[in-house]
Amino acid sequence: MADYHPNQRDEIRRKYLTWGPHQPRGFKFPYRTIGKKKNKNSERRFNPDWFDQYANWIEYSEKEDRAYCLCCYLFRDNVKDMHHGHDAFVIKGWNTWNKTKRLVTHVGDRNSFHNRALKDCDDLLKKDQSIHAALHRQSQIEKNKHLIRLNAAIDVCRYLLHQGQSFRGHDESKDSENNGNYKEMMDYTIKQNDVVAKAFKNAPDNNQLLSPKIQKDIVECFAKEMLSSMMDEIGSGVFRLLVDECRDVSDKDQMAVVLRYVDKCGLVQEKFVGVVHVEEITASYLKSCIDFLFSELGLSLKQIRGQGYDGASNMSGEFNGLQAKVMTLTNGLSKTLQIKDKDIVNAISDVESTKRELENLRTNEGWSSLMEKVTFFCEKHDISILDMGNDYVNPKKPRQKTGINNEHHYRVDCFFAILDLLGKEFNDRFNVVNSELLVCMSALSPSELFAQFDKEKLLKLANLYPDDFNRKDMMTLEHELSLYIDNILNDTREIFSAMKIVKNALRNKIGDDYLSHSLIYYVEKGLMDTITNEVIVDRFHKMKNRRGRNEM
Repeated sequence: MADYHPNQRDEIRRKYLTWGPHQPRGFKFPYRTIGKKKNKNSERRFNPDWFDQYANWIEYSEKEDRAYCLCCYLFRDNVKDMHHGHDAFVIKGWNTWNKTKRLVTHVGDRNSFHNRALKDCDDLLKKDQSIHAALHRQSQIEKNKHLIRLNAAIDVCRYLLHQGQSFRGHDESKDSENNGNYKEMMDYTIKQNDVVAKAFKNAPDNNQLLSPKIQKDIVECFAKEMLSSMMDEIGSGVFRLLVDECRDVSDKDQMAVVLRYVDKCGLVQEKFVGVVHVEEITASYLKSCIDFLFSELGLSLKQIRGQGYDGASNMSGEFNGLQAKVMTLTNGLSKTLQIKDKDIVNAISDVESTKRELENLRTNEGWSSLMEKVTFFCEKHDISILDMGNDYVNPKKPRQKTGINNEHHYRVDCFFAILDLLGKEFNDRFNVVNSELLVCMSALSPSELFAQFDKEKLLKLANLYPDDFNRKDMMTLEHELSLYIDNILNDTREIFSAMKIVKNALRNKIGDDYLSHSLIYYVEKGLMDTITNEVIVDRFHKMKNRRGRNEM
C-alpha cells in the first residue's frame, strides 16, 4: 500500500474489502511433502474448510500455493516486528499446512495486530466512522453552502438581466450608501432568507460570489445557454442573416446580428445572437467579424439563404460590399436564388429592355451602328472589308448567281435570323404571364427590411392561384398581409433598439462582451423560463477552476 498516494489508500483498501478475500473454493488444492520422511502423514494440503472458519480474512493464492491475511496486508506496518505471523501471512505467505495452530496465533488476542487491522477494515467499511467520511461530510456541507450562495447570485442576475438594469454602483465601498443593484439585492436576499443568510455567514472572502468578475461570468453563462438553445433549434438548417449598425451612447460603431429561420413547428423565428464591436467599416473587416461570430456559434456561411443590411446607415456602402463577399462563399443554388430574389423586378425590366433593344437592331439605325463598329474593328486589325453593294457569291456554289448583294445576305439571312432566334427564346422564357408572376413574387423579398413589399401585388399573385385561395381566403388575406408586415418590421426595430435600454448614459463603459451577453438575455426573454439554475450552475463550474468546483 505504501506505493500508493496517501490520499488514495483508503479508497483502494475499500475496493479490496468490497471484493473480499480471494477464496477459490472449487480449486483442487495440491498436496506437498512436509518434512524429510516421505509417508502418508507427510503429504498435506490447504484445507478448504478454513475458508468457512476464517471467512473474513484468509485468502489463498493458486500460483504460490500459500495462504495470506487480507486485513493484515491492507494495514501492515511494512516493518518486520514481533507480530505473530506478520511475515508468513502478509509477505512470504503461509504454507505449513500441518501447523494449524499458526492460524490461531496469527489471530491472537483482542489487541493483536491482526484484530486491530480487522477493526480498521470494519471502520473503513462503515462510512460514518471513517476519517474520510468525516472529511466528506464536512466537504458536503461546504458544497451545499456554496450552491446556496451561487443560486442566490444566479437569481439576482436573472432579475437584473430581465429588467435591463445595471449591476454595479458608482461607489461599492463599505461606507457607500448605495453599493449597486447587484450587491444591494444580494443583501436584501440575505436579510429575507434565513437559509441564504446561514450560507453567507462565515463564508470565505474569495467565495462570496460578489465580485464583478463573478457577475460577468454568470451573465455569460446565461447568454451561452440561450445561444446554445437557438443553435440546437437551427441545427444544420438554413437561415437569413440580418445586420444593422447600432452605435451606442459611447459612439462606438457596432453591428447587431439577427438570424431569421423557420423552426421545427414551421414558425418564422427571429433571434438576436449578439453585438460585434466594429473597429473598421471596411467590407473585409465586417466580413471577418461575421466569420468570427459564426465560428463561435458553430454556424457556416453556407447556411445563409438571404441577407439584410441597414441601407440608411453610415455603413451601408460597406454592407453592400460585405453582402457581396458573403455571397461568394455560398453554394451555387443559394447564390442564384439570392440574385433572383433581390433584383427580380430589375431583372424583368432588363428583359423587357433587351427585347426592345433587339427590335431596334432590326432598324436601319441599328444596322448602321453595327456596321460602323465592324468597319472600325476591321480597319484596326488590317482586315479586308467586303463591299456590301457587290453581288453575294455563295462559297459552296460560286458559279451560281444568288440574285442578292452582300448587304442583304449578312443583314437578312444572318443578322436578322439570329435576332429572330433570340427573340423567340426570350418570349418563350419570359412571356407576359411569367413576367407578371415574377414581378408579383418580388413583393415577398425581405431585402432591405421588406422594402419591396407591395400588398396589391401579393393580392394579384393570390388571384393567379384560384385553387389555393378561395373567395373567403381573399377577403381575409389583405388584412393578414397588413398584420404580417407590421409584425415583422416592429420585431426588427425592437431588437435593434434594445441597446438604448441596456447601455445607457450611466453604463457607457460597459465592455463589448458583457454588453452582448446582457442584450441576448434582455432581447430573448422568451427563452428565460427554459434556462434553469441547475444548467447555469453546471456551466459556471465548467468555465474555470473555481473554488467549490472540485466538490461538485
